[in-house]
Order: sequence, then C-alpha cells, then structure tokens
Amino acid sequence: MLILLAAACISFVLALFEHPEERLTAFMEPAVILVILICNATVGVLQETNAEKAIEKLKEMDASEARVIRGGVTKIIPASDLVPGDLVVLAAGDKSPADLRLLSGNISMNEASLTGETDDQLKSPGAIRVDNAVDQDKKNIIFRVYLDCVFAFNRIRVLLLPKEAARVLSS
Repeated sequence: MLILLAAACISFVLALFEHPEERLTAFMEPAVILVILICNATVGVLQETNAEKAIEKLKEMDASEARVIRGGVTKIIPASDLVPGDLVVLAAGDKSPADLRLLSGNISMNEASLTGETDDQLKSPGAIRVDNAVDQDKKNIIFRVYLDCVFAFNRIRVLLLPKEAARVLSS
C-alpha cells in the first residue's frame, strides 16, 4: 500500500513536468492509483468492522458463568475460574462452560455446530466402550461448543475435565 502511495506521488510530481497538452492524461495514472488505494482502504475497514461484530456475537454466545458445587455448597463463579474436577450443575437453557463429563441425568442436545447433525443427540452418563471413539460417539461428554441445550431432566451434574482427560475418559 505504501509502495502504491509512493508511486502515485511520484507520478503526480512527474505529471507536473509534462507538456501542458499532455498533463491531463499524465494526471490520470496517479488518480487511478489513488482511487484504487481508497477502494482498498474502504474494503479493509468494512472487513475489519464485520470481523469485530462477529467476534462480539460469538462472545455473547459463550458461557461466562458456571454453577458449581464446591465443599457441598452451590456457587456461581466465572467460567474462567473452573478447574478440572469441579462439579458443575447445568439446567435447561444453560450453556456448557467447558468440556464436561456427564455424571447424572440424561440430556438431549443440539450439536449441529460440532457434528453437523440437525437432530438432537441423547447424552447419558454411561461409559463408552468403543476403541478410538470419535467425538460423535462420546455420548457421556458435553463439549464446550455453542450449543442450544434441551434437558430431559431439570438438572444434571457434570464433572469438568482437563482437555487431555476428555479424550481418555470418554473412550
């Protein structure tokens, strides 16, 4: 972009030294370069604005808080304060604050953003007995994706897993 701006400036200066009858055509080259630079800058600003709006919408969809049981007491804490081993309680309409292993209750979840399947997927706390299970087979893991959750029961309890453990415990 700076090179084009320098080229436009040089072309403009050189156009000043052209013969008076050829000046109009000599000024066309720097004018075209400047128009291209303005169009390029406009497109860049629009793309940056759209990207910022998309990021803000994604942040709105993220679970910012989690209901946990620590020391026998239910607390609402920032999702960023969750640690592996926390007992998380989810209710209908809650968003998953992390990758979680289902401990009790059954849940029906729309995982279209993760798997592409439009039908709700039933999750249950039982162990998975499949070698090399893929994410779609992990019926006891609730993944931290932007899901619209519909629970079969009022509340479920889930265990927060470290990223590595989510893969090992579910297979």
